[in-house]
Amino acid sequence: MPHFRNPADAVVITFKLILKEKPCIIVSGINIGDNITLDNLFTSGTIAAAIQSLLNDVPAIAFSVEILTSIERRQLKVSNSNIHWRATAEITRFMIENLLSKPYVLNINFPFKIGKRHQCEVNHACKNQV
Repeated sequence: MPHFRNPADAVVITFKLILKEKPCIIVSGINIGDNITLDNLFTSGTIAAAIQSLLNDVPAIAFSVEILTSIERRQLKVSNSNIHWRATAEITRFMIENLLSKPYVLNINFPFKIGKRHQCEVNHACKNQV
């Protein structure tokens, strides 16, 4: 069995050796830590996996959750972040049903604390962490 060193390797090997036909979408993540700055985007394995999917003409969504403190990191691991996983599933379902006309990479970053009716914002990546 191939050895996966990072998420992008997993996508490359999956496309080349495992799948017989292309999936309708690739979901990468949920990454612990946001991917909102250019620095993060160019070093993120989660984003790299989504880009590898795009290079294979398959749309991808990269999901991450903002972690500000080590306490939040422990809380996220203990809770398994069910609300984040549910939101990931709902967003993915919506994208499959509505917006899959062309391959794309969508980068979604959840706040650590998220409610059932949390509003979304569309933003550009910033140069540095604010």
